[in-house]
Amino acid sequence: MAGYWRSPNLVFTSGGNIRRGWKTTLEAYRKHYGKDRDSMGKLSFSKLEVHRLGARAAWVLGHWRLERASGTSGGVFTLILRRFDTGWRIVHDHTSLAPPATGAPAKKH
Repeated sequence: MAGYWRSPNLVFTSGGNIRRGWKTTLEAYRKHYGKDRDSMGKLSFSKLEVHRLGARAAWVLGHWRLERASGTSGGVFTLILRRFDTGWRIVHDHTSLAPPATGAPAKKH
């Protein structure tokens, strides 16, 4: 959560839901991914594209993959970042889950 804007104006969208606020986003992460590193799993990113929108803004497109004891999932994301005096922070995160491979059971997030 360190990369996210610590503000009630942060926007996080996933699973057809719109969440607003850093605390709300943190609570959703804890609910879905647990409170310790082992239950969270290993998150990795690939195929990143960074597009500058000026000196203080950018958007990023990429793929994510989460490996956990309960299985592996992944999808795509788009981030909007703003540069603050404290550094670059995500102000909007739109993440989607890839459909399961043919024959594989769907995973809920």
